[in-house]
Amino acid sequence: MAKCPHCESDITEWAQRLEQADRASTPKVWTCPDCDSVLGISDWGSE
Repeated sequence: MAKCPHCESDITEWAQRLEQADRASTPKVWTCPDCDSVLGISDWGSE
């Protein structure tokens, strides 16, 4: 189970959807769907 380090929400399903999405359709900046805190930045655009 994945949890947001900021609000402790269960983000497992959200993370799985991001992992399965095409690179072009994933966001550049990943934010928690519940609290909008930044969780990560994608590097797909830097190739």
